Amino acid sequence: WNDQVIFLRTIIPGAASHSYGIQVARLAGMPREVIERAKEVLKTLEEGEFEQGSPRLSKSSISPPDSGSAQFTLFEQQGELLRERLKKLNINAMTPLEALNLLDDLKKMV
Repeated sequence: WNDQVIFLRTIIPGAASHSYGIQVARLAGMPREVIERAKEVLKTLEEGEFEQGSPRLSKSSISPPDSGSAQFTLFEQQGELLRERLKKLNINAMTPLEALNLLDDLKKMV
């Protein structure tokens, strides 16, 4: 609804009966391989094959992504630029208008 998530349930403390993380990841555009691996892990957990202190889950045939991928590098550089810009700010010396303009600039960077 207007680019916003509207939750139709109230969150209360305690365990949930079901998780929608995999479905949310799919909707968010995560790679198919990641979704499939998540399903494998979930199935193993639901079958009780993974217990505390036992060996880690077996690795699937899916190889990890290349750490030098363009997307990873792009986000890493963008995050570094934002961090550096934020470190240099003196928010106590800014007017409200300057702060709003800066916020708009930062929003455009992401």
